[in-house]
Amino acid sequence: MARRSAAAHRPDRLVTRPEAARPRAARPQAVPPPAVPPQASRTRARGAARTGLALVALVAVLAACSPSAGQDEASARQADPAPSSAVTPAATAGTAAEPTPSPTPSPTPAPPPDVAEVLAALAPELGPSVPSPTYVPDPAHARDSYPDHYDEKCHQDIDGDTPYRCSYGDKEAGTDVLLVGDSHAAHWLSGLRVAAEDAGWHLEVSSKTACPVIDQLVWIRARDAQYDACLDWGEAVVDRILADPPDLVVTSLSGEYDVVVDGEMVPAGAEADEVLRASMERTWSRLEDAGVRVVVVQDTPWLAQELGDCVGAHPDDPAQCDTPTDEALAASGQENIATAAEATGTPVIDLTPWLCSDEVCPAVVDGTLVMRDEHHVTAEYSRALAPVLEAAVDAVLQQPVG
Repeated sequence: MARRSAAAHRPDRLVTRPEAARPRAARPQAVPPPAVPPQASRTRARGAARTGLALVALVAVLAACSPSAGQDEASARQADPAPSSAVTPAATAGTAAEPTPSPTPSPTPAPPPDVAEVLAALAPELGPSVPSPTYVPDPAHARDSYPDHYDEKCHQDIDGDTPYRCSYGDKEAGTDVLLVGDSHAAHWLSGLRVAAEDAGWHLEVSSKTACPVIDQLVWIRARDAQYDACLDWGEAVVDRILADPPDLVVTSLSGEYDVVVDGEMVPAGAEADEVLRASMERTWSRLEDAGVRVVVVQDTPWLAQELGDCVGAHPDDPAQCDTPTDEALAASGQENIATAAEATGTPVIDLTPWLCSDEVCPAVVDGTLVMRDEHHVTAEYSRALAPVLEAAVDAVLQQPVG
């Protein structure tokens, strides 16, 4: 989300130009009469005498009626309007009055778009799954629909702690976007890669199996042990971000984890959730306080069954593979992410409307399987959401940092 100002003028004293005093009537000068005959002289003399007396009387009357010079000037001031060159209160002495133009106000810039409003304007109306002549990916191979960078060996496995990065797009593009997190962040790489190519971003990704980018030690069920390699990897990822910050960090995570507190495993639940939320808040705040723009993608719903197997078994009625929305969201960690993001003011890209309606989370949308298992988005469906991801990321990039 300018004040207008106008120059003020101090009124000057009204000035008028004095007028010359009106001249008195001049006395007639005696003119010598022309020579006349003697017999007419006496008659003309008598007429001249009478004329002179009349002129003297006329002059006396005019003198009595005429005002003095001072009175005449004052009368002129009252009777005559001010001359056109008189100074008015809106002008300086000796200068014709000209109105002072008011500055044209600058248009107020529109506020940057809010990511939630952008997503709301694009949200689809999903319904139950409907049959399709073909399905993408093939249900028999749905579990192999991994993000692009898995094949490029940029996704770190359980045992490693080196923060690999894969890079896509022009490195001189001017906008650097970095995707980091566990597999629930990684499955958005396929869509973000298409968005980056379309928008002209430079995109990098760094992900690790079952490992969120937080400062909390978690438990790895596949090893039944505390996940030290994850904590080391996450710290290395954050240090690298702080050393060379991108324009935007996109992160996500499975919103529920077993955590380790005082050397003991605390299973996912109310106590673990509180520890996990506090760690999210610390990590996101650490980045944002350093001037790094962060956005978190909301956790995906967890479905009741693997979609590939189910759709393969019911190709003519894939709605049998749908999951009620309330069940799918209750099994996810969306509440933890939403709570932590609200506490830190971190924007959220919530793609739930593209995964579930109010009633059901369909297994298939427009012939595309949504998930490759119960909770990972297929690469094909991630790519289908590239325009939505592009609009959301663009909205976040326009927001101020912090």
